[in-house]
Amino acid sequence: NVVHTFLRYRLSGESDRNKWGVILDENTFSMSLPITPYRSFNRSEIVNNSRLLVGIDALVSDISSLKMCIQSIGHRSEEWRQAHAQGARIISDYAMNKNE
Repeated sequence: NVVHTFLRYRLSGESDRNKWGVILDENTFSMSLPITPYRSFNRSEIVNNSRLLVGIDALVSDISSLKMCIQSIGHRSEEWRQAHAQGARIISDYAMNKNE
């Protein structure tokens, strides 16, 4: 369903706006998020002490920021550098109650 696809795309870092366009309406999509000072975002998205994403391009930009944030976890650690050099990656996942 759409919610599962949305979450899968978001966590996998999907940047293909055509794929997003299949599940979202460009003209009506908006999403409210908390302000996260440790991630990059367009300051014009701040509305009433939250971030308001409007449209697919804003969502794709946010996903890019999220992906960069997740991939930077542990990047200063020598152990992580060695593991990363050997192909280790951080994987994001989610779980949903089947009744929801």
